[in-house]
Amino acid sequence: EIYSDGGKFDEVDQKRYSAIKDTDWGQRIRDYKLNIVEVTDVGEDQELNLENLVRPVKIRIFHVEKPQGIMLFAHGGGWMRGSLNTHHVMCQNLSKVTNHQVIAIDYALAPEHTYPQAINEILGVYNWTVKCYDASNYNHREI
Repeated sequence: EIYSDGGKFDEVDQKRYSAIKDTDWGQRIRDYKLNIVEVTDVGEDQELNLENLVRPVKIRIFHVEKPQGIMLFAHGGGWMRGSLNTHHVMCQNLSKVTNHQVIAIDYALAPEHTYPQAINEILGVYNWTVKCYDASNYNHREI
């Protein structure tokens, strides 16, 4: 199989997707990667500042109708670069393709903030999510 971006679906990709191949969202990811599914704007996204953590942490929540679960997203960048804005479209697509509510975290970046601050902030957002969504009948194992 060939991706729409010209890349080859190789053995490494096959191993990565084999664990999710039988799931509905696994098929949605493959369809999206193969450009079978057209991903459009998922609608409203919501930005919040969580003040009660080690430092205020900004999160962006990408909503879908009738989500199947909640996904926390810590952007790439080696803990040194990246932001909510650099991964905005990716999170929109991830939300749409997986039919999950995605909560993207704008964690503290190095070198200004040293280890383990970013991880502690991500854990703080996870705990906030569990607390907030317990009232919505989400099981914390679904996050």
